[in-house]
Amino acid sequence: MPQSADVSAAPVAPSLFARLLARRHGGLLVFVLVFVAVAQLTRLALLYQARADVSWNLAGLLGAAAIGTAFDIAAALLWAAPLWLLLTALPARAFAGRLGRGLAHAFLLAVLYALLFGAVAEWFFWDEFGARFNFIAVDYLVYTKEVVGNIRESYPMPWILAGLGAATLAGYALVLRTGLVGRWLAAPAEPWSLRWRGSLPWLAAIVLAAVAVEERFIPAFADNYQRELAKNGLWSLFAAFRSNELSYAHFYPTRPLDTAFATLHRDLAADGSELPAAPAHDTLRLVRNTGPELRPNIIQITVESLSAEFLGAFNPESKLTPNLDALAPQSLVFTRLYATGTRTDRGME
Repeated sequence: MPQSADVSAAPVAPSLFARLLARRHGGLLVFVLVFVAVAQLTRLALLYQARADVSWNLAGLLGAAAIGTAFDIAAALLWAAPLWLLLTALPARAFAGRLGRGLAHAFLLAVLYALLFGAVAEWFFWDEFGARFNFIAVDYLVYTKEVVGNIRESYPMPWILAGLGAATLAGYALVLRTGLVGRWLAAPAEPWSLRWRGSLPWLAAIVLAAVAVEERFIPAFADNYQRELAKNGLWSLFAAFRSNELSYAHFYPTRPLDTAFATLHRDLAADGSELPAAPAHDTLRLVRNTGPELRPNIIQITVESLSAEFLGAFNPESKLTPNLDALAPQSLVFTRLYATGTRTDRGME
């Protein structure tokens, strides 16, 4: 009788994942996996923070997670572009010695720390604005001195940075336990021609991520929280820097213009002002006053971030503004004046 073949001894073809990891550019695969893992954990943390406000629509949350994963991968590829160039240009035996391997591990630690730092920054930004990084964050980066000073006064930065260091070491140990880094560093040395050919698919993926992923592709969701969760924070930061604008409609409630101006014209006519026969979208009206003309001396004092709670005229416990408090009894004081938004640009109006 013919003997049956020993199936257990048959060679098993390595998977695509294993083949990619065992190449010089397998380091890019490790980077993308770490990046996406941190991004997904950040998304879950932000969802938890917004749990009282987000719409718990399962289809919407699953859609936000799916689209968010695509944005995470695209952002990871874009951030990996310098690493792609480095891995392509380094000599064949760059990671054969202890120095090269040590630098690879140091790079992993730096990447983990930077990603976790970004995640913590997103947590605080989300807490204040209910959004991923946008042009407000870009605008804050312009005024580094003021912002850094405010952050140092508002948060226990030494403890936060120390906690990030501990979390980085824990994440580093976890990544090492997966064996991904060791399997990549064990890849055989590759000559220039092989490295160049192996880099082309990664280059194509990076270019595709740069040209094909845009915020306008994010569909409408049940609420703005789901839409923001569908983004990647670091991708949003650079997209905001490139677009140099903040969507008014996404962050401020609005009314149809006709409805808003109808309300405005009704209020303008309440004191006897005469409106045009066909009022337009403006404040044009004729005001008649038979009394003597007044020429008041008006001085407007504008102070950034000075809310009513810091003024003694509104909060007797505050002693910060004695001169302004002295002016209040001699002035026309508006006790029910509200800004049209929570940020400086809306408050100034």
